Amino acid sequence: MAIPPPVPPPTTGTGPSAPLVDASWAGANGGAGVLQPTTGDAQQLPSQHMPGSASGARPTAYTTAAQAVYPTLTGIGTGRLPVAERPASFSSDAPADFASWHSAYQVEWLKNQTTPFVPNTYSISDDAGNLIAFYALTDDDRPVNLMTMTKAEYGKLSAADRSVAAGTIGGYLQIIGRLEALGLTTDFSTVSSALSNLQTAIDDSGLPEADKAVFFAQFQLLRGGDPRSTAAVADADMMANITGAIATDVYAERIAALGERLDRAIRFHATPDPFPVHTEARVVKQPPFFIIGPEPTTELLTTVGTASLIYNGNSTDGAATIRGGYAEFMRAERAILAS
Repeated sequence: MAIPPPVPPPTTGTGPSAPLVDASWAGANGGAGVLQPTTGDAQQLPSQHMPGSASGARPTAYTTAAQAVYPTLTGIGTGRLPVAERPASFSSDAPADFASWHSAYQVEWLKNQTTPFVPNTYSISDDAGNLIAFYALTDDDRPVNLMTMTKAEYGKLSAADRSVAAGTIGGYLQIIGRLEALGLTTDFSTVSSALSNLQTAIDDSGLPEADKAVFFAQFQLLRGGDPRSTAAVADADMMANITGAIATDVYAERIAALGERLDRAIRFHATPDPFPVHTEARVVKQPPFFIIGPEPTTELLTTVGTASLIYNGNSTDGAATIRGGYAEFMRAERAILAS
């Protein structure tokens, strides 16, 4: 029996025989139909432009919208929390519950103070006699607890805040006795002496000038100087670019590490190249009896042969491995400097 041909679906109408897609959708999207990619909003799609390009930069509308939902509460300007919700002790000169405040209220309060020691600081003894001390950073309006601060956290502060001048966090740490507790000091004499010895060792190393410059640039970085400068540094200026307190043990480790790498390079570079020495060996013919008289004549001398000796022989490849090791050391030093 023959199978009848299928009946095409109607393009209009209703009911079970109606088309699966309403024909009225055909005019959507300006006649392009509904199965078309959406055009999105006014903002660019994140995949359309490379990040960092002008077109791929973050639209300000996103930032504005995010700030409206998740505001940055710095305690400064528009970042203030509501005045009506300030802690009850906010107007006090010595709020005992300061440590429990929101950080935005802490910064706002600190920025309004000029006591007890320097601006942006607050200290008070709690009921147990323990000192509570806070400081508002100058660069990002963030309060830090000086009593729990670590050496690593101090090292990440801005140069202005690390300074021990009056009105800085370093100076305040010194006042409350926390500087020494963190292993920090303002006495640069030990480090200056070690840096001076390192500079002398580089200068007297005997390395090629280009390789000396690699070590000298690292020396400059240790003392906070310009790594591009090749001028000798006077002892009085060794730490001239360092502000604030320093961790002597950290400096000592870094200076010693650079000194050890310099010494290794010197040893490899100073290894003399091997060179051959040819010798000729002769013996005297054994006479049949002992003769007292003049030196043996040439007839009594017989050439046995020659021998070649290698002076300064350090390897079987003519010191190629040692020279290659030195080149690799210097490649590593340049990589360290670049990083």
